Amino acid sequence: MGQMSSCETKLTQEEIREAQDLKDRVENEGPEAIAKHVRENLDRWKKEELKIGISGRIKTGKSTFINAVLGLRPNQPGSAKSGSGNTTQNVTTYAHPRNKQIVLFDFPGVGTEDHPKSKYMTKVNTSECDYFLIFFDSVISDDDIWLAERLKEINKPYCFVRSMIDQDIQNAEFDGKNSDTVLEEVRENVQTSVAANNITRHSSIFFISGRYTDIGEFPQLLTHMEKNISSLKFESILFSISAISKEVIEKKYQKLKSRIRIVSVGAAAISAEPIPIIDLLININLLIHELHHYIDTFGITMDKIESLPAEVKERLNVWSILTKSGKALVVFIIQQIEKAAAVAVVESVADFFIPIIGSLISAPTTYFIVKDFLTKYLDQMKEDAIIVYDNVLHAQKHLHTDTQVC
Repeated sequence: MGQMSSCETKLTQEEIREAQDLKDRVENEGPEAIAKHVRENLDRWKKEELKIGISGRIKTGKSTFINAVLGLRPNQPGSAKSGSGNTTQNVTTYAHPRNKQIVLFDFPGVGTEDHPKSKYMTKVNTSECDYFLIFFDSVISDDDIWLAERLKEINKPYCFVRSMIDQDIQNAEFDGKNSDTVLEEVRENVQTSVAANNITRHSSIFFISGRYTDIGEFPQLLTHMEKNISSLKFESILFSISAISKEVIEKKYQKLKSRIRIVSVGAAAISAEPIPIIDLLININLLIHELHHYIDTFGITMDKIESLPAEVKERLNVWSILTKSGKALVVFIIQQIEKAAAVAVVESVADFFIPIIGSLISAPTTYFIVKDFLTKYLDQMKEDAIIVYDNVLHAQKHLHTDTQVC
């Protein structure tokens, strides 16, 4: 067969090589095998184990943080109960309800009678964790510093976390102070207290609220985690946690956007060896697979949004996907790509999914239409995620205000 042409396209040389390689595999293995290969490549993160260790004294916000990551309220099954990590003699584990490959380990207190420093690292097996968070209250304790030193010795990535920053803000507002400066004041106080210690001075410290995750440095904490664990492990946590802030929504968006090239190249390779109807349906299924992943990652599933006010639901773009399944969804997607294909024909960029025997220019055309299609819906779902987040955040703060008044 002839080589895939880059004429009329802006594919990079790397993308052309990848598509050509997949095209060759289509000839040998068939289009369905290539579609399976693409899906498996996209879903590698689902098989990745991630173990996060959490330590610190009682009442430092560990349980609230754990529940925020799990997407659970304190009274729900599988949630963390306040003080559990320090009152038990064993490590308490929490599997993520949406991804059992992610496990949070709530470690008992270090330096206690049951867990002396001399045996702590081996008794609680901290080495099995991929990443560690050490929670503290107003001051990083000697026990916290000792644990950080041991983690550093075994090259285990970690950070310090000062949680409950929302309470500091509430206290400042109650005292008539400027709440906008609270975070910096808390940071300065902590940095002053750790300046004399070499370990803490060179460690990352993040100030967050587990209850109101839009407050503080939750996104920066995720960025630190991203830099210190594998790419697949980070995808695992990013795709599994709720859309807990607009910054997290943006991180999800950017990671999802990076997948579009993989789908587009795969679809291009499949359409380069057109088999009437078959390659069309295979590529449609690839698109459906990715659209459903967007919906799950942003948390805009039917069960999550059906309780929203009617005026909010009416603003959501995702209804065009959520309200369809099976044949109806396939027909809807075909209608959308036919519109894009019509534009491509007008612009003299040849055919799209609908095969033309012997056509090799259909591959790059497919690439761009798949890319545009997924980009369009990803952008729309990001907008939906922000709308849902704003509504949930407003409801949370309204509930908190009512509780405070009562």
